[in-house]
Amino acid sequence: MHVYGWADIVDKLESYPTVYNKYYNNTLLTSPNDVIFDFWFNSANIKNLQYNANILPNSTFNLRFSAEFMHVLESYLLKYETYSKLPPASNANQKLINAIVNFNKILVDLINQCNLYKNKYDIRTNTYTYWVDNDHLPYHERGDYLEYKKGVLRSLFYYLIKSANYIIQIWNSDVPNKGNYKNLIGYIEEFNYNFPLIGNPQPSPEFYPSYTDEEINEFGLYPGLQVIDKWIKDQIYPS
Repeated sequence: MHVYGWADIVDKLESYPTVYNKYYNNTLLTSPNDVIFDFWFNSANIKNLQYNANILPNSTFNLRFSAEFMHVLESYLLKYETYSKLPPASNANQKLINAIVNFNKILVDLINQCNLYKNKYDIRTNTYTYWVDNDHLPYHERGDYLEYKKGVLRSLFYYLIKSANYIIQIWNSDVPNKGNYKNLIGYIEEFNYNFPLIGNPQPSPEFYPSYTDEEINEFGLYPGLQVIDKWIKDQIYPS
């Protein structure tokens, strides 16, 4: 009996390009960094992240999110658990893997918060409007509570873009990538909900959030839902 190791299998595949191209779709013979980054970038639909995590949730007073995007993210998380444990992805640069794991932690909290309430679905646009249950509160307290819950969810969307940019920065600078440079994801901080009644229709200029060295040294990466929740709550209820 002869037992083949992974290197043996790759050597064999190189001798049979037709089989390799048919069944493995150019993933096994490329670098582990290429494999894990490309899987993350394509499976989590990063190219549309600015629209789905910034423009859609923030451009109107009511917070909205895409049903299709949520499905894509849930599917990505399920596939990642298996995919990342298998070579060649499991042999990727550890800093890159850690950054993707950080992105995934934010994603889990984001999905859970989106599913926290029975949201209103619009079949025409395939979007949900974040619909917070505040019936347990007196009428005069409902507005602040709604802003508090929306603020938490919008912060999670922001952190998702921030963590994605951190991954892209690692890819562009620390990981050899054969010139396959990726652009950072822009974030627009302020939209004018009241236009055209008052104000300028133009949103604030976009910027490119990412982790600073100081943040990484002091907090690690994602601080966690409890920290974000407390930070938003303290702004809404300063007393």
